[in-house]
Amino acid sequence: MNCRLFFLTTVLLGPISASPLILHLKDYKNGTIYNVAGVEDGANLYLASNDNSDHFRNIQITTGGANHSLTDLTGINSDGTPKKLSVSGGLSISTTNENSITNELTGYIYVTTVQQAQDPLFSVYVITGTHNITINGVQTTTVILNTEFRSSSGDADQPEKNTYVKDILQNSDSNIYFQWGIPSDTYKSDTKNKFFENPINLPNKDNTAVARHFFDHIEPLQIGLDYWYFTTDGSVTMTLQNTYVESHNYNTTAANTTGLVINNNFIFNKRDINFESDPTRAQIVGNLISTIIPRQKQVNFIFSNDEGNTIWQSYDNTKNQTQNLMFEEFPAQKFTINATQIIPGIFYCQYFSFYSNSLPSTNSTVTSAPTTTPGASPVTQTSNQVSSQTTRAPLTSIAPVTGSTAPVTGSTANRGTAQTQTDGSASSISTSTISTTTNISRSPIVDFLMMIALMTVVVF
Repeated sequence: MNCRLFFLTTVLLGPISASPLILHLKDYKNGTIYNVAGVEDGANLYLASNDNSDHFRNIQITTGGANHSLTDLTGINSDGTPKKLSVSGGLSISTTNENSITNELTGYIYVTTVQQAQDPLFSVYVITGTHNITINGVQTTTVILNTEFRSSSGDADQPEKNTYVKDILQNSDSNIYFQWGIPSDTYKSDTKNKFFENPINLPNKDNTAVARHFFDHIEPLQIGLDYWYFTTDGSVTMTLQNTYVESHNYNTTAANTTGLVINNNFIFNKRDINFESDPTRAQIVGNLISTIIPRQKQVNFIFSNDEGNTIWQSYDNTKNQTQNLMFEEFPAQKFTINATQIIPGIFYCQYFSFYSNSLPSTNSTVTSAPTTTPGASPVTQTSNQVSSQTTRAPLTSIAPVTGSTAPVTGSTANRGTAQTQTDGSASSISTSTISTTTNISRSPIVDFLMMIALMTVVVF
């Protein structure tokens, strides 16, 4: 009998280090018993699949001396959580399905660590339909396991798996962070894989103070990943659906809002996000970007308006970033994402736009960047400068958005603090990160918003 072993990280002077696992059903062939190494007793096991359930009867899970068919893991509990199996005394997998069937399976098994299984604030959802989720508590972790679509919408860049997230409601004093992958064995402190957050922390020019900006409105989000998770502090509710909605030309549904565009190394066509405009108030726009762009490919992120003014960011394999934060006062009517290749690589982009209770300033010099065509070389030159023609309000009349911006304090180890995200802030952007950028420091109104927020803490 052939036995195939799957090993995780081992420590030479210690025992095997258990980590969470993703086990793809298509990897387990007929006639072999596969022993899975590095699985802890007490870990939980879940199935995420939209495959034909008839094939599950022929896939066996052995643990604790007992055999279980994968059919035991189909369906959901009354609270909406999926069926699970507790691991005891090792884990092995075998199948009697023909290999031609196995090769077509799209599902997978998710195995937690024992710490995660015992954590009352750790939960798992398998997205097969519509799920209304309410999360309460401090440092909660919720794992989302997507299942593959059984049919295509006809949209060329529809991902194979997707979560459509809508109706996110959270208290203004709560925090939510979306993170790619599955939670590691150090999941309580992981932050480097964060791709969306609310509130968002905006540092001032000198990184001496941080304003906490909370969005009470979030656009529907589409997360085309096999699996991901979110962590929260406080009460959060949302609706998750196993569906995909075409959004190549999208109109935001509020003036003060934030949204998300993801591409997971799949076909990508240009996206246009159209903002609600209010020319009587100063507009702050920005994004939080992480990229893994391969050689000879480039992705561009462009804020623009009808006057031809733009803020242009370009990423290629020499400029890959994680949690690169950029924001600026700029009267943007549109946010565009395009790429020089049809499959551009991996990127996560949280975008946002909000308005202050003040008039726009007149001295915000921005850059009008040239467009690129598919296959063109990365843009590295700076174009002619143009200036906004609006009238700047007296400094004494500037005020932050009521109820949305507040100071943040805390150490650099705190999740979501600005100290972990200053690489891409407007005060530190260089041509090594952005090919064609604004030629000014952050506008005075932005720093003033930060100063007002900081003074609020000092006084009260």
